[in-house]
Amino acid sequence: MSFDEDGFLGAEAKQAGENYAQENKQYFAYFASVNRVSHGLVKKAELNPHHGPQVFIAGLYLRSLTVFQAAIILAERGVVTELRTMVRSLYELRFQTESIFRDPIVGARLTFKAEQAEERRLKAFSKQTWPDDTDPHRPQRELRLEALRHDLDRMEAEILAQRRDLAHKKGRLRPLTIGELAEIANMKTEYEIAYSHLCETTHSSARYLDEMVAYDEAGDFGGFQYQQSKQLLLVYCFTAAELHLDNLTRTVEILQVTPPPELDQLKETHRNLEEQLRRRD
Repeated sequence: MSFDEDGFLGAEAKQAGENYAQENKQYFAYFASVNRVSHGLVKKAELNPHHGPQVFIAGLYLRSLTVFQAAIILAERGVVTELRTMVRSLYELRFQTESIFRDPIVGARLTFKAEQAEERRLKAFSKQTWPDDTDPHRPQRELRLEALRHDLDRMEAEILAQRRDLAHKKGRLRPLTIGELAEIANMKTEYEIAYSHLCETTHSSARYLDEMVAYDEAGDFGGFQYQQSKQLLLVYCFTAAELHLDNLTRTVEILQVTPPPELDQLKETHRNLEEQLRRRD
């Protein structure tokens, strides 16, 4: 079926993607190497399940790996719009991982933030009328909410005991924003330029949506800009690879494990191929 009929899921899109990958096989071979080396750390890493920060940073690393894989899969089909969304996710993971490396209390703050989100969900659920009193799971959710409130009080007290500077004017722990994470990570420029730009796609902003509509010379509607694209495809892939490799490097340092022996060579290959791509384009 043609792209007009089946879009990115059709045979035409699949064949075009395979052709593109073949034309750029040295680059996609490099991305495959990044993936393979990354899995080596997954297989070898040993964690203390009772050590919260270790488990948290390992979770961030696994998330970085799966997002990187998703980015390459999307690139192979020419889905550049959603590829940009994956790169944005990798920036967020990069901010978190780097900020934990620079300030270990960030791990506790992120855990606290996640538990606050769970508390909001449980509160919202408790206000719904459709799960009535006969719902067998309702008592467990109410008990979970009560226990979660105690855990949040304890976590907040522990964090503020270590860092009083994290309290806002009312004495409570101030919220942790993605902007603050970027600042702690010393990546404020990346946050204000690259991350902000990628948010346009992720949140389907008016500016981004306008780019999906084509106009003729008279300014009238000329159709939708819905097609495979090669524009900046490899550039986004290299950005994804670089962000993930940086996350891998920091994860190794935080967990204090032996880095993959191929890591330095991968980074050298990355620099060489990226420079080659710049000269080509």
